[in-house]
Amino acid sequence: MLTLVALVLISVTVSKKQLSKMAESQLESSITNQGDNIESWLDENLSYFSTVKNDIEKTAIGTTATGTDQLQTMLDANYGENKNAPNGLYVGTASRQTLKATESKRVQEDPTSTQWYKQGITRVNMAFGPAYQDHNGNNVISATGILNDGSDDIKVIGADVNINKISVIVNSGVKMDNANSILIDTTKDTILASRDMDKLNTKVTESDGNKLYAGIAKAINDGKTGTQTIGSYDVTFRQIQGADWMLVSYIKTSVIMAPVALLANTLIIVGLAAVVLVIILILMVVSKVVAPISNITNQIKSMTEGDFTIDVDVDSNDELGIMGDRIKEFVESMRGMLQSINGESRKLKEESESSDNASKAMYDASTTQGEAMKQLND
Repeated sequence: MLTLVALVLISVTVSKKQLSKMAESQLESSITNQGDNIESWLDENLSYFSTVKNDIEKTAIGTTATGTDQLQTMLDANYGENKNAPNGLYVGTASRQTLKATESKRVQEDPTSTQWYKQGITRVNMAFGPAYQDHNGNNVISATGILNDGSDDIKVIGADVNINKISVIVNSGVKMDNANSILIDTTKDTILASRDMDKLNTKVTESDGNKLYAGIAKAINDGKTGTQTIGSYDVTFRQIQGADWMLVSYIKTSVIMAPVALLANTLIIVGLAAVVLVIILILMVVSKVVAPISNITNQIKSMTEGDFTIDVDVDSNDELGIMGDRIKEFVESMRGMLQSINGESRKLKEESESSDNASKAMYDASTTQGEAMKQLND
């Protein structure tokens, strides 16, 4: 029984370790695939925007008198070419002027006060900034950079990309069954994508009532973004290149360990069945082997004490049966011998009694003769 328990414990422990490694590997593979898809999508859009920016800069339209008109023409020409940027590209100037495609529905504004302009003026090459909600309430990210068109007016070119596509990648790109993912904007600690729609645009903090999210926030703040266990979840992280985003995938540990529980229950059931079977086999061995041997041993002990009235009965065709038959033959032989000896003893007793009677008669005769002689002598 102890051996069975030890085997079950060893099997369960080994299985837990193997399943944990497999789950960790699968979770990391899943988040790697998602991260690669997100980064590829971002790079694809950024490459297109950068190409348009380079085309404008090569024409040096800012050095001509009709530079603004030419810029407007190029913005119109590229409008609708990228479906991920429905409002096309736009340009903001230090003189607070905004240029956009004629058909664009983007709201006009003072560019110098906007987040995208402030980000773009700090870099030459276009890059994505933090996510935010546009005037229509859509989550977008702006790819912006300084536009050097040869004019003296500082210009920033940009394009707003709707991140709904990223939500699709995050929500449907999980390879591991029962696993989930969220995308966090680390500049604002805001959830950009999640299957739980109520969590969108909410902050993730260490004081979050959800222990999982609180643990995720702490791990990000502490810079400990390796695969780890947070509460009752296995969690892995992936930094998205080209954006200040952290992709987080997680799955309940109990889901991973469900096969181990099933294995443990199966082993216990099989083990108990094996114990019952062993007990049955032992009882059969005892009834077929041990009990007959014990019976024969007791009979031999009785024989050594001179008791040949025993009844030897071994119903078996194996060596025990042969032994029982030989003992039975020996007992019957001894019984015959003892009966013969008893008969001879009776005869000797009878002859002894006859001799005793003759001796008494002779004694009586000699006594009578002695008395007669005495009388004759007198």
